[in-house]
Amino acid sequence: MKTKDTIIALSSNPDISSREIIDFIRKNKSNRGYLKENCQYKPGRSEVFRKSLEGAVFSKIKERCKRGRIEIVTYLDKNYPRLLAETADLPAVLYCRGNLNLLKPDFPVAIVGSRRPTSYGLKYTHKFAFELASRGAEIVSGLALGIDGEAHRGALDASGKTVAVLGTAIDEVYPSYHQSLARTILGKSGLIISEYPPSYPTYRMNFPRRNRIIAGLSKAVIITEAAKGSGSLITAELAADYDRDIYALPGSVDSIFSYGANYLLRSGAIPITSTGDLLSDYGFLPERAKEMELEGNEEKVYDLISKGVENFDNIQKALKLEATELNQLLLKLEIRGLVKENKLGGYKII
Repeated sequence: MKTKDTIIALSSNPDISSREIIDFIRKNKSNRGYLKENCQYKPGRSEVFRKSLEGAVFSKIKERCKRGRIEIVTYLDKNYPRLLAETADLPAVLYCRGNLNLLKPDFPVAIVGSRRPTSYGLKYTHKFAFELASRGAEIVSGLALGIDGEAHRGALDASGKTVAVLGTAIDEVYPSYHQSLARTILGKSGLIISEYPPSYPTYRMNFPRRNRIIAGLSKAVIITEAAKGSGSLITAELAADYDRDIYALPGSVDSIFSYGANYLLRSGAIPITSTGDLLSDYGFLPERAKEMELEGNEEKVYDLISKGVENFDNIQKALKLEATELNQLLLKLEIRGLVKENKLGGYKII
């Protein structure tokens, strides 16, 4: 049996984790054909593994994938997502429908949150997803009701790219309400992925485990709205473990639906009130500034102000400029209509 077929066969067993599959492959790669009688097994796990390697489970899965136009990508393949490969608990295999180029995204950003959001949460989820996708970000989410679905819609409305990570078998969309959204994602060059093969049973634990893939695929994770105990807080916790940037939308202290986001902010998450907050952190200048073709210190001053460094003295200190030179740069930016002096003597982006 080939290595890829072995991974596929083992992935069909709910009692075998991805971590165990990867460990098994590492220990037995020299065993040509993964002959069951010669394999090394963890103590007490030999029977479970042998059972999965018997018969032709892998060939049945491959046939179903072929019929359903489902691609199989293992952690050993070149097109396996680089960021996900860096995580401690990476999935051994990804079953994929759609645009495989999105396995190698340029700027993947996850947006997740409550399944029962308020109009406030939906508004800013759509706004952030739309604006980020417009700037080339690939929006990653879980195709769940509420915030997840709105994140995908925001990206699609911007004619951008989006990746949906399922907690079910690759051939099963849950909730069924989102079957139409899934078709739209595929129809607009998006990608749907799952670590579970066709006809894999649905277990409650699949959904929190799915969150590690969402976090692992992304450079940054945005939580727009989440109640206490929300699954999106698990995503944020995993993102922190993976050293990803975590952003949270501040919400009313009176709203139970903003508890999670406000909790994250108290715990050190980065506040996000506009996409400019995130884009400037990653070196993106707003479109109007790009059109003006700012150069040198003009761009540096504009970038600092967009990141919230608004005080003249702080800008001068950060860039080590003479006061006269900084005054001239600020005046140029004001004349171009890019910045404006506020009542407190600081500067803000217009």
